[in-house]
Amino acid sequence: MEKVVREWQGGVIEGAQDRRCERNVEPTMPDGTVRKGVRIEAEAAGRKAPGAGNAKVSPKPGHGLARPRAKVVLKAAAEGTDKVGRLRQSCLPWLPPRVLLRLPLRIPFLRMQLSDFDWIFFDCFNTLIDDFDSAGEEGSLLSVPQLAAEFGFYAGPAEFREAYAKVRAQTLKLGRETALIDRLRQTLQESPTKRSRDECAATAERLLTVWESEYAALLRPTPGVEEMLKHWYARRSLAVVTNSLVPGLPQRQLERFGLGRYFRFVLDSASHGFKKPNPLLGMEALSMAGLGPCDGNRVLAVGDRHDLDIAAAVDLGMHVLHVNRRHTRPGVDPSPEGTPVIHDWSEFR
Repeated sequence: MEKVVREWQGGVIEGAQDRRCERNVEPTMPDGTVRKGVRIEAEAAGRKAPGAGNAKVSPKPGHGLARPRAKVVLKAAAEGTDKVGRLRQSCLPWLPPRVLLRLPLRIPFLRMQLSDFDWIFFDCFNTLIDDFDSAGEEGSLLSVPQLAAEFGFYAGPAEFREAYAKVRAQTLKLGRETALIDRLRQTLQESPTKRSRDECAATAERLLTVWESEYAALLRPTPGVEEMLKHWYARRSLAVVTNSLVPGLPQRQLERFGLGRYFRFVLDSASHGFKKPNPLLGMEALSMAGLGPCDGNRVLAVGDRHDLDIAAAVDLGMHVLHVNRRHTRPGVDPSPEGTPVIHDWSEFR
């Protein structure tokens, strides 16, 4: 679908054209006057539409986003300026390519309207549950490298981390996820002091037990998360789609903090076998939600990692919302320009 607004002087345009059509609109402005000359053109390949669409103009002020091939709501405040600017397509990731929108330079904050999606897919760690320390660093391997050195597999923690990084790089090829237990076992098998497979497997189990205990001690719910979930639980279907090093760990921790009851399902990469940004994890989530692979526009994906959570969702045509914690977590960069973003759960209502 391609939509071009030839002229825009304020007001609110609502409507969608999924087939070839051309329609003149006489918008009612916020001051009650009628301004002529607004033309909406829409063109798309396919069957002839049964009608020419229902584009209309409303004087209500506001703002919003909508999914493609459905009711599109774009709102902008005119505020008496004649300047005309171009809204970058990157600000509206749900629009198809080649979309050109000519809007006033001053536009309000854009957000998803309630009618725009049926499901919300949340990331888990550092979105719903935090695991970073006061310096903003995530738990990672915790005391595992030190223990591996004490058990005599490596000369020191640095050598273990180097070997672990090589194993991790191999396991992440093609977006595959390998559980932490398997990574630890393979790292121990690469030890210069050759040990039997059984000894490596037993030691990996011990290391994993220690890691899970230490990692659980780091975890705590993100501030304001339960109030946010209560709000959306009554309005949308909620699910968790997340990367994880341990199968079932997100589900267990969500239940531990009393958050598991809000979600229809929890899907983690360690259980599935692929991780974000590989689209196979998201496609499995769509299937579990009863949606098809082309129904991404019925989902809002929410996460803290732009390179993983947001990139994976965009590839599947989902709405996106970046949870940027840079005001409360050291070392976090600002969100890329054009990405819908919040910094606190109180903003997501």
